[in-house]
Amino acid sequence: PYVTSLSVQPDIALNFYSFTDVSDFDSEEKDISPSRKSYFPGLIKPIQLKVSVAGTLFSYPFEKKSPQPESYPKKIQIPAESLTPPKELALLQKESSGTENSEDTDSEETNNDDESEQEEVKTPDLTLPFLNTPQPQIQSMKGLVYNISYTAKSNISTELGYDTPTTRESYTLQNYSSAYVYFDGQLNLTGELNYKDSFIGLKNSIIFSPVYQEHPYYANEQKRDSVLLSDYSARKLDINNTNTISFKPFVYNTIFSNTGLQWDTNIKVLRTEFTGTVQDPQWTYHFPQWDKDSILANNLTFTFSSKIGDYSQQFNFQTKLPPLIQSYSGTLTLGFPFVTLSVGSGLQERDVHNPELYFLPLTQSLKISLFSDKLQLTQNYKYNIDKKYNENLFVKLTGFDFSLSYTMNYTKGFTYNPELGWESDKTEKFRPVSFAFSYSNSGGNTYYFWKNRIGISFGLASELNFNLLQPTSSYFTFTPRINFHINQFLTLSFSSSSRNDVIYRYVQEWTNNSFRIPGETNVFKDLYNSFAFWDEGLRTASGFKLKSLNVELSHDLHDWSLTSQFKVEPRIIQEDGKKRYDFSPYFTLSVLWKPMKDFKTTIEDKYGTFILNP
Repeated sequence: PYVTSLSVQPDIALNFYSFTDVSDFDSEEKDISPSRKSYFPGLIKPIQLKVSVAGTLFSYPFEKKSPQPESYPKKIQIPAESLTPPKELALLQKESSGTENSEDTDSEETNNDDESEQEEVKTPDLTLPFLNTPQPQIQSMKGLVYNISYTAKSNISTELGYDTPTTRESYTLQNYSSAYVYFDGQLNLTGELNYKDSFIGLKNSIIFSPVYQEHPYYANEQKRDSVLLSDYSARKLDINNTNTISFKPFVYNTIFSNTGLQWDTNIKVLRTEFTGTVQDPQWTYHFPQWDKDSILANNLTFTFSSKIGDYSQQFNFQTKLPPLIQSYSGTLTLGFPFVTLSVGSGLQERDVHNPELYFLPLTQSLKISLFSDKLQLTQNYKYNIDKKYNENLFVKLTGFDFSLSYTMNYTKGFTYNPELGWESDKTEKFRPVSFAFSYSNSGGNTYYFWKNRIGISFGLASELNFNLLQPTSSYFTFTPRINFHINQFLTLSFSSSSRNDVIYRYVQEWTNNSFRIPGETNVFKDLYNSFAFWDEGLRTASGFKLKSLNVELSHDLHDWSLTSQFKVEPRIIQEDGKKRYDFSPYFTLSVLWKPMKDFKTTIEDKYGTFILNP
């Protein structure tokens, strides 16, 4: 079909900001009156449109339209025996009744003879097994397949910005401070040819990517030139051409089907560069040259692959051809039951002007999966062959909702200065960086009550992270969650997030470090102090801090779904050189139409700033 998909997404967005207008209040009311703040749309996006369309222009071989079979209300069934008239049927019944008597006597004699013969037949003591001869698999392969397809995308956006008004009366929709227009698009025309499935493959794509950006009005004259300069630099009329040629000589063989040769190129056919000024805007259009600015990719890849059951091996050899920096790299991947091992390295030139080759880092990865991937061990290692040092080591064990990881890097260490804190020792070594232990179970089992109409489930996410370079930066997080489910109607979730950034003081007595963090060193007593609501001093000194409270609601309206979130999280805000805690909540409300998920409306109250469709 000429059009296989079409999507149109119109949108309108409003961002509301608040400002304080206390001119009408005295000193006692200006901090407590609910009318001390006014909200105004600080940013309006009157037109936002996203359009995408895709389809096929030409396809070979052509589809053959077979004639539709004739349909009948009821299926006609042909009787197994021919129908006979009633008179002839009566004569046949009389004749059959006369012959039955004579046949009975004959049948008795024959039965006696058969029984005697059956008694003489003896079955063998050993019976041969049933032979199941294997049948060769017949794989049908397509001949020549060619198609031309296209995809087109465009994005149009307009914005009107407003400065913060001094009073409520000074704000009007006509007094906007900036107007902004933006457009970008992409037209992709792709031709693809395959012979004998993927025995020979050719793919060619031409991509046209225009970009237009402009501020028709900008009130700030001091910044207007820099804004216009960014607009001119953003305008593009670029054309890219990508090509892929692949050859798989053993595609018909089940063992070596992925073995083959592939060549990839990416050429900048037209490149736009802004070379003018604000007073004299000019653009230069560059056509293809034999340099790295025009030739973005020029790679040749050879793949040798074999697979027999659960055993597989694959070797990839890739070379980057001129005018790019030449390199030659290879990767060997071995697959066994439950185990996958990969090793890779290569050679590369220093730069375009220095053809000296140096070794690329040696990379190695290992993955072991057991119990249907419920228990996995992942290990990655990197060694710098050129400079001869270990660069990175990462080991992670995951299973049954638990995770354990260990990381080492080639990096600088730190020493603790009581007056200045942590200072770098400026010595690079292969050092332990972090050790982490985590648990995550967001779903869990659901327990139902009252004729399975009400359900409750629990979730927990927690992480214990030790910073081995700066131990005082270690932390512990704890996020419990409880979900209430009402029979296909409503889901209500409550969660909280706690964090402890001083877990080092619980283990500092067992280390060789001379510095000490003041405070409670017993983790259980410190946890108890965090619940000491009768003593503010104990709660303040405790390392366990409540970071946020979160309430989420999901309502099923059949074709519609409504989701909402209310979150309270204290934030430190600095105003006039002073810091204070702000407890403004974060609230979102979203309505989604399920048949067309693009029909979605979201209202967001981000700490006092209302945003429609953020």
